[in-house]
Amino acid sequence: MYRCIQPRTDSFALSLLIRTFTPKFLKMKKITSGLLLVFLIACQSVKINKENYDVSNSIVELGSIGSVKSSFTKNTFESNAFPVLENKIRLTVEIVPFSKKTAKSYFKKNKYNQNAAKLNYVDSLDVKPEMMVLKIADKLGYVTELNESYNEKIFNLLSNSSDFRVVSSVAVFPSNEELMKIKQSDAYYLVNNQDKKYTVALYNEGKKTGTLELKPERILGYQSGSFCWSSNAKGKWYVADMVNSGSSCQGKSFSKIKEDKREESLFKM
Repeated sequence: MYRCIQPRTDSFALSLLIRTFTPKFLKMKKITSGLLLVFLIACQSVKINKENYDVSNSIVELGSIGSVKSSFTKNTFESNAFPVLENKIRLTVEIVPFSKKTAKSYFKKNKYNQNAAKLNYVDSLDVKPEMMVLKIADKLGYVTELNESYNEKIFNLLSNSSDFRVVSSVAVFPSNEELMKIKQSDAYYLVNNQDKKYTVALYNEGKKTGTLELKPERILGYQSGSFCWSSNAKGKWYVADMVNSGSSCQGKSFSKIKEDKREESLFKM
């Protein structure tokens, strides 16, 4: 009685083929996926003044706290809280001309937004439209507000998760009137007005000269920051600092609240 036996050379050849081409295929797939991810992330951000700014599909407000939701097609900042600011928070403001890339990002972001301000950008002209970049400069002042009793609910929210972010900087396309006000001022502060909305207070030589409302439809991009925690001598935790998203907390501060070492030791016993 005879049995049909598969030639050994066929299985050997197949095995050799799999070992030879599978790693190359997986490596190529990994490289392709990586390049695609970089491309998609790049489409959701724009470089302004040599710094990356996320282009959000949602409304962002300077000083607001929320979470960043990113996908392959869009970047969304979901605002969850607006801390009460009893004290004004110092800002820095820079005037930056639009470039071909930033203008393209603005047009793309507001392609279907009828309320968006019209940007007249011509690359061949020497004089370009200008935007203003606002950043929270007084980080200590901002986190101090978070530790106050009037922000207790927000403090508890932050203490339960390290995923929350603060909008620490925005790039805005201002109107000509707003741009003039900015250029005529020498100090800028983030404040709460009577409606608990955030506005920018303008000062010149120590005197308040006016206020500026940052309209969401004029915001091109934003940067976010994360919080650092530390504990005092009594073991009470507080928000100690604010760093750029992706940066590490410095010194004796941590990205999230640590368990009390004494309680941890008792638990292990």
